[in-house]
Amino acid sequence: MVFIGRLTKDAVVNQLKDERKVVNFTVVVNDGYKPKGSEEWKTYTSFFNCAYWVSAAIAPLLKK
Repeated sequence: MVFIGRLTKDAVVNQLKDERKVVNFTVVVNDGYKPKGSEEWKTYTSFFNCAYWVSAAIAPLLKK
């Protein structure tokens, strides 16, 4: 899945009991549409909680 948005805060690295590390971060996406027959734009905001398991080395790059 690919989406484009903004980070809400810096990524956090969490270590699990079995020594694995996961990078957690939240991305916010603002979008909008114009309903048929209307002149007014409707906007909405979506928040996506993300977990990256491949490598904790990505965390320094995920800064607000």
